[in-house]
Amino acid sequence: MPDTGGDGGGRRAQATVLGVALLLGITALGVTLVVVIGAAGLNDIEGSIEQGQAETALTQLDAKAARVALGDSQVQTVPLTRNGRGGALTAAATGRIVVEAQDGTEYLNQTLGTVTRETSDQVVAYQGGGVWRGTGNASRMISPPEFHYRAGTLTLPIVAATPGESGTGEEVTIQAAGSRQGLGPGVVREQVLTVSVTSDHYVAWADYFRDRIDGVSVTVHHSNRTVEADLARLDLDGTYRDGLVADGDISVKTPKTVDTAVVSAGSVSDKHGSIECAAGSGSDCTTTNTDTRWMALDAGIGVLLDNAEDDHPDADIDGDTTLTAGSYYSEGFGLSGDTLTLDLSSGNVTLFVDGNIGLDNGRIAVENGAGTDHYARVYTNGDVAMAKGQSGVTVASGNASRFQLYGTSEMQFAMGQSNNGFTGAVYAPRDEPAEGSNDAVGEYGLTSATAACPTDVDTCLGQGSGEVNGAIIGGPASIQQGTSFEYGDELRAVEPRFPEGTALPPPVTYLHISVNRIEVDGASATRGTVPLPGRTIIANLAVSERSDGDEYRFDAAGTTEADRVDEYRWDFDADGTVDGTTADPTTTVACDAGVIDCDSLPDEASVTAVDTSEGESETATADYPASDPGPGGDNAPTVDSFGVTDDSECSDINPGHGDCKNKAATDHAEFEISWSVSDADGDLDSVTVEVRRDGSLVQTYSGYSGTETYHREGAYGDAYSFTVVAEDAAGNSDSDTIDDPAADGSDP
Repeated sequence: MPDTGGDGGGRRAQATVLGVALLLGITALGVTLVVVIGAAGLNDIEGSIEQGQAETALTQLDAKAARVALGDSQVQTVPLTRNGRGGALTAAATGRIVVEAQDGTEYLNQTLGTVTRETSDQVVAYQGGGVWRGTGNASRMISPPEFHYRAGTLTLPIVAATPGESGTGEEVTIQAAGSRQGLGPGVVREQVLTVSVTSDHYVAWADYFRDRIDGVSVTVHHSNRTVEADLARLDLDGTYRDGLVADGDISVKTPKTVDTAVVSAGSVSDKHGSIECAAGSGSDCTTTNTDTRWMALDAGIGVLLDNAEDDHPDADIDGDTTLTAGSYYSEGFGLSGDTLTLDLSSGNVTLFVDGNIGLDNGRIAVENGAGTDHYARVYTNGDVAMAKGQSGVTVASGNASRFQLYGTSEMQFAMGQSNNGFTGAVYAPRDEPAEGSNDAVGEYGLTSATAACPTDVDTCLGQGSGEVNGAIIGGPASIQQGTSFEYGDELRAVEPRFPEGTALPPPVTYLHISVNRIEVDGASATRGTVPLPGRTIIANLAVSERSDGDEYRFDAAGTTEADRVDEYRWDFDADGTVDGTTADPTTTVACDAGVIDCDSLPDEASVTAVDTSEGESETATADYPASDPGPGGDNAPTVDSFGVTDDSECSDINPGHGDCKNKAATDHAEFEISWSVSDADGDLDSVTVEVRRDGSLVQTYSGYSGTETYHREGAYGDAYSFTVVAEDAAGNSDSDTIDDPAADGSDP
């Protein structure tokens, strides 16, 4: 009987059913994946469209606002995206710009106003005539603001947006609301102007200043969302290419050789025909009646000395003294038979001197510079005189570029009966002779330094002065009997310079400042300060003992959203009663002020940080430190955290070397530095953060905690180190150092 195959047919039927089920399952899974992935993709596309619409809307608003602000139209209407696309539109009285001179004169202090469109994942804003995307570190410029600085002229037609009547946010009307023209004096002489912008988009403003504006030094303050741009010269305009340059007459009476080019704004007399060299800028190596008016250093040295005493350690020049790599401060000093040694073995030595320098059989000796690119630089606002015996300035290698002395247009330089002579460069340009006599001569009793010279010269190389090897740029000069002068060839390869990042006042700055107000009607939210999503005030307070317990310091500088806080309400005994109100986040209270009883301190104090325009406030409390820790207390300060993030950029890395192959204008070194320090005794006295570039101190910061950004154009690839040092009133200390920081902020 034939086999019917019953069992095999059942199996075939089962296989058919399973195949269909599997096919349906795969189809369902595929549809699900298409829906899920497609939805995500559609969300991304929708977000991009929304973002693009927001940027387009604000760019259109920017163009029409400029027409109204600059007088081309009285009223403009801007139709914005409907159906809610592009995000909600708000107009707020936020952002501020301040223009101030270094002497404290304020020429502008103006609220900018901000029109903001918030999308689902981004913020786009119109502010100050520019359009910005994102906030804080994520902010970027879309179109530039109305700000122009070129060749010493600042043109600043501020567009200030004032919130008007609210509306749906689908269409806004911009109308002129008045203007103020010709603000400021028109001309500012020898002053650094600082433009400060406080904004949610402060990092984008900083990038704009750095990338688009020539001749600015930029500092970013993350703690209060502010960027400062110093409008200044960053380089000196003179050279060391000629050995003797004088704004005035030059008299040469020595029979010895003067082997250098001589440049004079007046005449040159050469009694014995001593001036000789292979080449010069005029016939027989002399140029007369020419313009020698390089920029004077008076204002720049003033800037350096203003904060030098606070920013740098005291050189403590007393007897034989040695200074190693770093920057130092000193009042005027005299060396009588002693030697000041400037040791270049580990880096540059920079000395800021507030006063005169006198060498009475004393010597400045520069050592260990051979084979390095290290230099000793002295910046002084006084006069210099050296006389008698072994007085002079020496460089062990004989390289004149290793010692550079910088002075003001009033500096007088004198050397007489100096067996060691002078090796180095003097750079003190001027546009007219100095007034009076050499003050260092009178202060240190060095009359023989100037005895052989006429009284109307600024540079006196007196009788028996030995040899000058280097260059002198100054005022009218006299070279007397027995003195030779030889140009230091090494100076051809260097240029006069100030410390890194120094903002030098330009001779003249022309100001064209105006405020052009516009009123923005129709935004969905208006008036006052409008906090962005996630931005809330978080108060912070620290209390520390000062002046051996005679007063206490209350510090709320760590409060977030500090740009929105306009009142700090202090309750020094936390009893619920406000004891004082300040606009500044720090204050001190003396024990004899009758506010607190220092013999029986309360347990804690409090501060309330207030944004009065929005009625928002936040309170923080802090304990008083343990009373009377006493000198030599056991508890040293503690560096709780210290990190450096390397944000440096190079457009073209040289393979295998790691350096910048072709340094472009955008190449720079940039580091974000953050630190926090505490002290269990409560007697923390000082915290200093030092930034060193190739061994030389280039920047310092202070504060018990903070975050700062160090930025230097064209310095990619240089060796940097960062050190935080904390010290308490008893002399206890703690420190931490990070060398060549990695991108994650760690020490590699």
